[in-house]
Amino acid sequence: MESAFDPHATSGANAAGIWQIIPSTGRNYGLKQTRNYDARRDVVASTTAALNMMQRLNKMFDGDWLLTVAAYNSGEGRS
Repeated sequence: MESAFDPHATSGANAAGIWQIIPSTGRNYGLKQTRNYDARRDVVASTTAALNMMQRLNKMFDGDWLLTVAAYNSGEGRS
């Protein structure tokens, strides 16, 4: 896991939190981002969003978890 399970981790692509979610994906999955609060850093909220995204991707790839994880890692826009 790129974040080393650190909810304060940020990548060069501005992905944040333990799931390394970029801002647009966070918004797509209902993660609030303001000047004072970023739900991508909230362990419960971001885990819920990551699981929702993985469920959607897994359905898209007919239950193939290898493709699901690869698609999650590459980013939603590239799936």
